[in-house]
Amino acid sequence: MNMTYFPYKPIETQPGKIVVVATQAPKVYEDLCRGLRDDTDKVRLSDEHFQSVLPSKALLWGGDPLLEVNLDKLFQRLLLKRLNAAMSDQAKAQLIDQERTLQSVVADALFSLDLPLEITQTVTVETILKSAAIMYNEAVSGDVAATLEVLIKTLVELNDQRVLALTNVSHYLNQAQWETFRGQVKMSNLPVALIEFTNTPLADLGENTCLINIDRDFIDSRELDAEN
Repeated sequence: MNMTYFPYKPIETQPGKIVVVATQAPKVYEDLCRGLRDDTDKVRLSDEHFQSVLPSKALLWGGDPLLEVNLDKLFQRLLLKRLNAAMSDQAKAQLIDQERTLQSVVADALFSLDLPLEITQTVTVETILKSAAIMYNEAVSGDVAATLEVLIKTLVELNDQRVLALTNVSHYLNQAQWETFRGQVKMSNLPVALIEFTNTPLADLGENTCLINIDRDFIDSRELDAEN
């Protein structure tokens, strides 16, 4: 997929690779974040043939892994759908039978109240799974490295091939954690885009990464490389 932010050259994402756009210009950082979040039209997304694609179909906005990433909000609906599809017919039948038994107990209790009350919820596997309040373990919350690991694992489990867009990951990971994250992206074959606001340009980030620096004077490092 290509991300085009005028007047710069398109930024290409590839499976299993991390493209990092680091900038010292607040305007560039804001434009890229708001554009990828689909708040503005500052960033245009297109396929390999430069045909426009819908942001919701091509990109998953995660944002800041400490301040914005909410795994439950991002994936709960998709995980319940995935769990429903993975369950056997026998398991689904058992769930429905048990839920009907519970509703029967509640219905009997309603007769003790002299009120016009009834149970209105239809028994389905979907409603049962939703009422189970399935959530990610609290141990993941607040641990950026763990959050990123589970984030990638979830996308693989869901077979979600959209570009994962995150911000300021370099602010939170040490070298060893960065290497782990980089290796996980490579193994997952997922395309990842990182938008980094930095005081100084970032240096080489290792294998399966593409680094683009846009300095405070709005100069794209790719233009400088082309001149040398």
